[in-house]
Amino acid sequence: MSFDAPQLAGSTSSNPAEISVQSQNLLEFNTGESDEIPASARVAIIVGEDEESPDVEGERARAGRFDPDQEDYVKTPNLTLHLDSKALLPYVGKTVNVRTKVYAESGQWVSESLRLHVKA
Repeated sequence: MSFDAPQLAGSTSSNPAEISVQSQNLLEFNTGESDEIPASARVAIIVGEDEESPDVEGERARAGRFDPDQEDYVKTPNLTLHLDSKALLPYVGKTVNVRTKVYAESGQWVSESLRLHVKA
């Protein structure tokens, strides 16, 4: 299962995007409106070439919330995920793959890659 790459919030460039680790403390990524992500899943930003064993993984967030009236999970629109820019310090001067990783009852899968060039 595959879905679109995360987008760096506030970025006007597409792929590769550029960030400066000194100018930002917390990076925000948007997952978009993927129907492929179940509302009951947890999602995180991952960094690195190996999607099975990423170099860096951001905090996992719920893709939705439980609605007792519907007795089911309701998806959060335009989900925003965070990553501490300090986690990218080892990549200064390099371009890395950034993906969204989904942790669901039915398994795990990742998005397409956003290429992110890391500057000092």
